[in-house]
Amino acid sequence: MFEIWGWAPPPEPPPEPEISNFAVQDQIYFEEGTGLKIVVTTDRPCHLYMRWTLTEPEVHSKVLYRRGIAMHTDKRFCFVTYHENEQEQQGDTLIHTFIKPGWPVCQTRYFYFLGTRAGEQLPSTSALFKKHHLKEPVATLAPTGDGDLIQLEATGEPQWQMVLNKDSTWYPPDAVYIYGHWEGNYVYKPWYPSVWKWDLYTFQNLPERTPPIAKLTINAFIGGNAYAAGLFVLALKTHGELYNSDIEECAASGEWESHSRENNPYTGLPWTHQEINTVQAGLAMVAGTSPGGFGMCDKIYLSYSWEYAP
Repeated sequence: MFEIWGWAPPPEPPPEPEISNFAVQDQIYFEEGTGLKIVVTTDRPCHLYMRWTLTEPEVHSKVLYRRGIAMHTDKRFCFVTYHENEQEQQGDTLIHTFIKPGWPVCQTRYFYFLGTRAGEQLPSTSALFKKHHLKEPVATLAPTGDGDLIQLEATGEPQWQMVLNKDSTWYPPDAVYIYGHWEGNYVYKPWYPSVWKWDLYTFQNLPERTPPIAKLTINAFIGGNAYAAGLFVLALKTHGELYNSDIEECAASGEWESHSRENNPYTGLPWTHQEINTVQAGLAMVAGTSPGGFGMCDKIYLSYSWEYAP
C-alpha cells in the first residue's frame, strides 16, 4: 500500500482578456469644398463614430464619497445637443475619415469619438477635441491689360466695350430695361448679332507669397434685362489654352458669378506664381433667343487663395 501526500498541480490560468480600449494617436485636417475632412489614426483597429456639437461643453464638479466624506473632486463633462456621424471606411480600421461639408469659416465645433470592434461597443471614448475652421485667406487681382480675342464694332451703341483698371459709370439705353446703372470695368453685349463674343483681360504683378496657391477663381458681375438675357461662360487662358466654365444664363438685374480651378488645367498641378502672372481671364457672351435679350458684365477680377502651413 502506498500513500501519496500533497496536491495535484493547479490548472493553467485563463488567457489575459483582450483590452477593448482604443486611443486616438493623430488627427489631420484638410480643406474639403465648403468644409473640412478629418483623418483620425487610432492605435487599434476599430470603427469610429464622431459626436460633435456647437455648444461648448461645461465641466461640473461631481460629488465623490471617500470614507463617508463627500468630496467635489470628480469631473463631469456636459456634452449636449450633439450630432453623430460614422466614419467613411467600412469595417474596423486604423485610419478613420470624416468628411464635414458645410462647415462655415470661423465656426468652432467640439467633438469626441466612440467606437466598436466587430460590431461590439467599446467601453472607452476619446478625449474631447476642439476645432476652429479658419477663414481661407484670399487675395484679389484687378485687370491690367486689354482683351485680345475680339475687336470693337462701331454700330451705334458698342457691342463690346472695355474699361481698363479704373471705375466708370455707364447708363444703358432706356430700351434695354436694365435695373439702375453699372459701374466699373464692363463689357456689353446687345441682342444682335446672336454669336458668341469673347474678351479676356490680363492680370499681372502677383505679390510673392511663400505658401503654395490652393485655388484660382475668376469673378464677374453679370446680368441682363427682363427678356431672355442671353448666355455666358467664364474662362481662364493659360499656356495658350482656353478653359471654360459651363454655359449659364445671365441673371436679370445682375449677380456675382465665379469659376474656380484648384489646379492648373493645362499641367494638372498646383498653380505657380509665374502662371498666375501670365494668366488671362474673361468671358464670352451670346444674345438671348427672344427679341431684346442681352447680357452685360461690368466688374471682373481674379481671386486666389493659399494654404495655411500645417
